[in-house]
Amino acid sequence: MRDGNGRPQDVLQSELLWALGSICALHRLPFAGELVEREFPPPCTHATLIAAGRALALRIRHIRLSALKTLLERAERIRTQQRFDKNKLYALHAPEVECIGKGKARKPYEFGRVGQLGRHAQSSPATH
Repeated sequence: MRDGNGRPQDVLQSELLWALGSICALHRLPFAGELVEREFPPPCTHATLIAAGRALALRIRHIRLSALKTLLERAERIRTQQRFDKNKLYALHAPEVECIGKGKARKPYEFGRVGQLGRHAQSSPATH
């Protein structure tokens, strides 16, 4: 994150440790906050978070905020949609997915896109 002047904004070391500890817990990785504190002293920035995460063997990469914003908007749309709404969103990663009513007893609905492939019949060559 950047401040109003475009400089990297400092992150509190306690917030850095909390974030890294939480991510490690999610991935069931060992985490020693004291070692991270010693290895990455303040001031801590966004770059410090990335370096510390990589030191803990986390695969960290930069993402565009616009991509994250799109995912959050889709998640909110899924969260707030109602049962009988039209144009429902069924997948975060593929907004083009639709609910297809098959009418089968065992599997009445499927999700995906309906497409049709066909081949045009070629007209016979003209004879003179």
